[in-house]
Amino acid sequence: MFLVFYDVKSGSTPSGLRIQLVRALKKDGGIQVQRSVWLIPMLSEEALRILMKVKALGGSAIFSEFKPFNPLLKQSIPLNVGVILHGSHRVLSPLLNSLKSVLKREKVNVVVKTSGRYMSEEPKPLPSVVADQLCRSGVDAVVFLTHSNYVENGMYMGFEIYENSSLLRCLNVPFSELLYVRDEAKSILISWVKGTGGFLEGFLSRNMNIDVMNGCPVPQRIEAKDGMLYRKVLGVRPGEKLIVDDVTVAKVVADEVILVAKRGRLIDAIGAVPCEAMKKLRKINIHKALVKTM
Repeated sequence: MFLVFYDVKSGSTPSGLRIQLVRALKKDGGIQVQRSVWLIPMLSEEALRILMKVKALGGSAIFSEFKPFNPLLKQSIPLNVGVILHGSHRVLSPLLNSLKSVLKREKVNVVVKTSGRYMSEEPKPLPSVVADQLCRSGVDAVVFLTHSNYVENGMYMGFEIYENSSLLRCLNVPFSELLYVRDEAKSILISWVKGTGGFLEGFLSRNMNIDVMNGCPVPQRIEAKDGMLYRKVLGVRPGEKLIVDDVTVAKVVADEVILVAKRGRLIDAIGAVPCEAMKKLRKINIHKALVKTM
């Protein structure tokens, strides 16, 4: 993780160079701290090339490694915990009430926000967007509360959210997933940030009587070929509904599904039978779309 400071010299740089740089930094998952100060998880060759061009034309560019540190999280329960509720309220309410009860006994402030669309036509922001909102509000840790048929499905969702949330990664905010597994009728706690938040997860495990496991990163799953993007969907089983950004788009008929997108439109699902809703689905970002099965 890095802090980037730069100064584009006026009058001597090509028009649009600053805009190119801002776009490149945003593409890298950067967060603008001030006008010319950015916090980024990684620096791509494209952004580095533009920064070097800024320096060559008389401007300046400085890079500094950034290591967020909060000793409180190593030895005590966070004072403010944000909870992302994603799924059926009927299914998740008992688990949510138990979580809130355990935390409030320790005088922890709990903020609950809902994501996705369940039992309502009112659109809700994606979980990664809600995670960033909670980080901006100053929470010390984030818990993603959801349900899935199998552990693999739930872990896949948690990984997507952590990868798509800029602030969770850049600020190293402890992120845990509290998952109710329908197939096994039990709950588990998944840790997504190595080395942080362990005290909170241990506390919840003991007081809610649930097991903790480490999240497993998903291997590269998107490939570009012949003007189209192919995205592998892991942890699926025949007979399940395939859901993209809270819209059911197909029925799974194989052990692996590959989504096919062109110019922001989902055009096919290999290993699944598409339904009419796929044609009506709005434009999506195939890299960041929340994909799950039920």
